[in-house]
Amino acid sequence: MEHFLQTRPPRSAPANSDSRNNGVFDPIQLLEVTAHDLRNPISGILAAGQYLLEDANSVLDEHHLALLQSIDASSRSMLRLIEDALELCGIESGHLRLAIETTDLQPVMNRALLLSNMVADLKQIRLEVEHRRSAPLPAICVDPVRILHALDSLLLTSIKLARRGSKISIGAGSRGDRLTVWVRTEGFGISPVALRSLFNPFRKGRNNRPGVEGGIALSLAKVGRIIEAHGGAVRVEGREGAELLIKLALPLTTRSAARKGAAGAH
Repeated sequence: MEHFLQTRPPRSAPANSDSRNNGVFDPIQLLEVTAHDLRNPISGILAAGQYLLEDANSVLDEHHLALLQSIDASSRSMLRLIEDALELCGIESGHLRLAIETTDLQPVMNRALLLSNMVADLKQIRLEVEHRRSAPLPAICVDPVRILHALDSLLLTSIKLARRGSKISIGAGSRGDRLTVWVRTEGFGISPVALRSLFNPFRKGRNNRPGVEGGIALSLAKVGRIIEAHGGAVRVEGREGAELLIKLALPLTTRSAARKGAAGAH
C-alpha cells in the first residue's frame, strides 16, 4: 500500500504570529527552546566521557570501559537528535537556504552509504545498492549538501527501525520528469494508520512497533522538509511485518522548483 505523505503537520498558530504573546501553543517553539537548553549539558557529558575514555582507558577494567563507551554512544545519539530538532526548527522558521548546482546523485548516495556503514555494522545490518537501471542517472539541479543530509538521516533512521541482521537497500531511477531515490528496510513494516504519523514529530502513532527508538519522526520530518524545498515529495509503501519503502521523488527541473521552495521557506 502506497501513501503520499504531506510531511508538514498543521501548525497551532500562523507562522507570522507570536505565540508567546497570544497564548497559543506552538510545538515548534517549544521544541526549539528545549533543544537549545539540552544541547550544552549533553555536549558537556559527551566531552567528559571522551576525556575519560582517552585518559583513563589503560586503567579501567572491561566493565567500566563498557559503561563509558555506552555513555559516549548515548550522548552522541542524543546530540544528533538535538541537532535534528534545531535544524527542523530553523527550516520551519524560514531559515532554509539552498545552494543549487548541477549534481551527479550517485556520488551523493555513495557518500551517504559510507557515513551509515559503521552504524549498520553495529547491528549486523547489510547496506546494499539496488541496481535496476541500464543507463546512468541524469544530472539534477539540487543542493548536494542538503540532499546528502536527507539521505544520511533517512539511512540512519532506517537502521534504527531495522531488525538486527536484516538488510537495507538504497536505489534510484528516473522516469519522465522525476528522479526517485528509495530506501527499502526489510523485516520492518507498520500499519497504514501508523504510516500517517511517521513523518509527524508531534503525533505518536498508536500502532508503532514496541522498542522503536525516539526521534524517528523528527529525523524523517527534516528529510521531508528538505525534499519539499526542492519541489519534491515523499511517498511511503508499507507491508506490515514485511518491509518499509520510503521514496524521495525529485523533479528533474529542480532548479526552478527549488527556488520556489527556498523562497517559500524565507
